[in-house]
Amino acid sequence: MKNIIYFFLFLLTFSLGSCVLDNSERTLPASTGKSGELIIVLDTIYANGLTGEALEQVFLEDVYGVPRSEPIFSVVTVPHKGFTSMLQTVRNILELDINSANKTQIEIKEDVWAQDQMIVTISAPNDKSAAAILSKNKDKLQKLFNEAELRRSKLQLEKGVDLDESNKLLEKHGFSLKVPSEFFVSMDSSDFFFVRKNRVVGEHQILQGVMVYSYSYNNDSAFVPKVIVDSMETFIYNVKGQPKGNMAVELQYPVLKEEINFKEKYAIKLSGLWKMEGIFMGGSFINYTFLDSKEERVVNIYGFVYAPKFNHREYLRELEALFTTYHEKANITP
Repeated sequence: MKNIIYFFLFLLTFSLGSCVLDNSERTLPASTGKSGELIIVLDTIYANGLTGEALEQVFLEDVYGVPRSEPIFSVVTVPHKGFTSMLQTVRNILELDINSANKTQIEIKEDVWAQDQMIVTISAPNDKSAAAILSKNKDKLQKLFNEAELRRSKLQLEKGVDLDESNKLLEKHGFSLKVPSEFFVSMDSSDFFFVRKNRVVGEHQILQGVMVYSYSYNNDSAFVPKVIVDSMETFIYNVKGQPKGNMAVELQYPVLKEEINFKEKYAIKLSGLWKMEGIFMGGSFINYTFLDSKEERVVNIYGFVYAPKFNHREYLRELEALFTTYHEKANITP
């Protein structure tokens, strides 16, 4: 497991059987750690074995559709002796309990040592069994921690929502999107809404944008990736570069398709790269495609990141969390 950072702290011995008060009898501290960080509790002998190899395949897989290589999680591995109280409040924890007396199982707990915490414990009798259960549940484990991060990102962005803008959207377009106040409206027409956020970190620019656009639904070909991309290019062409150029999908890099459940609806998620034609500029994008409640129009939510000096994973996560705040007027209760 050579690509994972090993972090050894031997301040006190940890045991799942140690005294843990009932959560109802105490006030939990806020969880610690940054978005995308994951603590893996695993003894070194197994970290260097089959279990370690399986963990790399599950949690160090590259994020798709970003300009440079990034793992889907930032992983720190500690042995059980090093899993001290200082680390027990981390937001994402995966513990592997490998013992010959164990049965193979996965246990999921929330808010054990801190608020808004996700803890997964995998028990297995040996190294081979632990590796097998990790590999078998790769997608489920990734989804579990990813969805926990999306929930946290959503809660964070909702603290700074521009309610006036959300209400305007509802009245004009029939949908609501909880747009943070740092975003400003760049374009707003009958079938196209575009907000963006500019910031400077150090001397480097970061740009995030979100578009919502729709068109008539004719048949199921609307969910074919090529059809989605062709329609996407028609709308994102409206984004202009400085001093020239128009946004387009970088077709030399294959677009990744995923079938997802979005707001209890079938949806297609596309991930890939965008470019600005005519100038050297580009970045990553994600796009959700689904039908409106009347199944008359195809709705797309498109988010993009421009951050040439920075990794994109967490900026994309912020946008995807914003996507989850989408609601149609018919589905909003007073």
